[in-house]
Amino acid sequence: MSRIEAGLDDPRLSTVRKLAAALAVDVNTVDDAITARRETQS
Repeated sequence: MSRIEAGLDDPRLSTVRKLAAALAVDVNTVDDAITARRETQS
């Protein structure tokens, strides 16, 4: 998780699905958050 948050790793779809389920949000919400984080780091 920390590697994803730090932008050092791109999670697999299966990981994104697990995160979405754990957070009780849509997969697109998790994907958008990861994408936004990546854009702020570049």
